[in-house]
Amino acid sequence: MNRLGWYLWRRGRNEEAEPLLRRAVAMAERVGSRLVAAESTQTLGVCLAYMGRSAEAVRTMEEAYRLAKEVGDFANLMRCSNNLPSALADLASDHERALAVLEEGLEAARRAGARSHAGWLMGSRGDVLFRLGRLREAEAAQREAIEVARSSGDQPLIGMRLSGLAVCLTYQGRLDEAEAAHRESVPIIRANPEPQSWMFVPLIEGYLALARGRREEAIAAFRRTIELLEPYTFEPAPEAFADLVRLLVRDGRAEEAAAYRTLRERGRAPATRANALVVEGLLAEDPAEAVRALAEAVRGFDAVGMRVDAARARIDLARAMVRRGEDPRSVLDEARTLLADCGAAAFTSELEEALAAG
Repeated sequence: MNRLGWYLWRRGRNEEAEPLLRRAVAMAERVGSRLVAAESTQTLGVCLAYMGRSAEAVRTMEEAYRLAKEVGDFANLMRCSNNLPSALADLASDHERALAVLEEGLEAARRAGARSHAGWLMGSRGDVLFRLGRLREAEAAQREAIEVARSSGDQPLIGMRLSGLAVCLTYQGRLDEAEAAHRESVPIIRANPEPQSWMFVPLIEGYLALARGRREEAIAAFRRTIELLEPYTFEPAPEAFADLVRLLVRDGRAEEAAAYRTLRERGRAPATRANALVVEGLLAEDPAEAVRALAEAVRGFDAVGMRVDAARARIDLARAMVRRGEDPRSVLDEARTLLADCGAAAFTSELEEALAAG
């Protein structure tokens, strides 16, 4: 039952997997099979995450991590040391705790000489660093994970980490390198039977198109990302909503963009709520309401340390301030400093446009 639930989750059949995993946990507890209870609890937590039940998923994953440490099975502990940080980052925007769990797992993997496990954990560390705008560190972590994955022939890990590297390079404005990494990742990701992973292909294509000024391509790619997330949860990539709405509003297509207010109804993580506020601010007809929503979005991104997102929300806020007749220069100065500190060269054109408009 544990294995069948895991199989169904891997193929995106979460509604079928959940009751089986709950029964597996209950049966394992009755017969005293602590390892099966720990494994099933962990898979249940990941399953709940993809069903959009964020708070319950985080609680379940925390319990799975506690059980994994108690039971002491190394493979299960390594898996949980990767899955819990993903839940913490995606569903709770708790990046500091996510990094702490990953560092502890990496230390254990290195002590045991378990390079494959270390590769997975290092890649996840790169993902969290990326969210925090620590782009150079994130790039180094992804490259290390790719090296480990290639040495062991771990194709799923190669695909995921090339994808992580591609978006990191895109944000830095290194577009030719990013496209090369992305092209290599696509066939590997598409061969993966987990449909949850497919959304990274159009998401990265959206940012590559955005950085190259190909607006219609970016719009189509962000739409496709949202379509792929729709059956599961929007928490892994709420930024797709914000960037799609930015593009549509700037093209004078606000009515079309209004359909993407749905993020506010399904987002629970602080980062998701901040992106929903960006959407609300961009769509607000009243300049005062736009300034209020976007200022709150800035505070939300600042609170969880997402510096690139915070910089871009400041640019949106500055545009709204101009509409309201306010001086946006101090806000744009903050955005410039954040983008420079992160090395996020891909978004300097947004800053320059806002400066020209202000």
